[in-house]
Amino acid sequence: MAAAACLLAACASTPTPTAVIVTPPSATPSAVTPSAPPPSETAPPTAAPVAVGYLAEADGALEAVVQQAAQGYGWTYERALEPSPEALDRLIESGADVIVLEAALGQRALEIAPAHPQVYFIFISPVEAGPGAAAPAADWPANVLFLGGPGSRLDQAGFLAGLAAGFATATDRVAAVGEAVTPTGRSYRNGFQSGVRYSCPKCRIDFVDWPDSGNQAQILFAAGTDVFFHAVAGDEGQAAAAALASQGAQVITPYRPAAAAELFLTSVYIDPAGMLQAALAAYQAGQPVSGQQPFSLAAGAITLAPYQDPDGRLSPLDRQDIEAVKQRLADLSLETGVDPATGAER
Repeated sequence: MAAAACLLAACASTPTPTAVIVTPPSATPSAVTPSAPPPSETAPPTAAPVAVGYLAEADGALEAVVQQAAQGYGWTYERALEPSPEALDRLIESGADVIVLEAALGQRALEIAPAHPQVYFIFISPVEAGPGAAAPAADWPANVLFLGGPGSRLDQAGFLAGLAAGFATATDRVAAVGEAVTPTGRSYRNGFQSGVRYSCPKCRIDFVDWPDSGNQAQILFAAGTDVFFHAVAGDEGQAAAAALASQGAQVITPYRPAAAAELFLTSVYIDPAGMLQAALAAYQAGQPVSGQQPFSLAAGAITLAPYQDPDGRLSPLDRQDIEAVKQRLADLSLETGVDPATGAER
């Protein structure tokens, strides 16, 4: 797969999240009275705690965010055993106030949200895929929040990977493994290329299409390429990345490694946990947000994993520069040169 430049340029307009008029229940303070109310009077009822439901495939990080929010805010928590339209309906019927669900059920949530204004729906995109034929964010129901989707800045993740690769190479030869057919693949590849050019203008950059049936990555490594951005997720992609790293190559991935993270120089990946945590906190504060929030550095949804660099490829100054560039990408004072909508160079 042609890995790479995924840093989506900020050319795509991102709908501004709007305040949602969905106010979570809050406990009604009891009035201070000198004596108990007469038997003929009925004491005001105490508001029930917020009920939050989780309806998605297993994801330890995201589910942990929901569980921690429930525990910290005094909410009740329910996890559906299997994400399905029927399970979504059951959560609503059981009185859920907040439902966190995967993007595959996003279209269903959009259809039923207007009929259930008391429920706050949060659905999360896998990387940059949208929720099917979802309406534009401006037309969505006010009680729906979509994290991720079109306009997500995968190019920014690619740029950071390229930046680190350019600093880390000892041979001035780097490569990206991945695909360039989809906007995701092009964003990673072109973002990577821009990042390398920023940190190492003289570096040679090679691209290896995935699947790497000709073992081109191994050939490049044998010829002197020493840093690879292996932008291929899934078991097969992770195994290939680990094999390269085990032979001595410096490997950067765009995902949180499931195992053997110590093999990789670093990883730059989409992590919506912070965005979800902020969304639940805003709901608890009575100021939920709606519409679409693309993944980006500005949204806190792109994570640079701790470096595994026993050889000292990245100097303290290099690391400072990477942090400075992260901030500039986040505030848009530095652009990647990649169209976030298509992944193409601009």
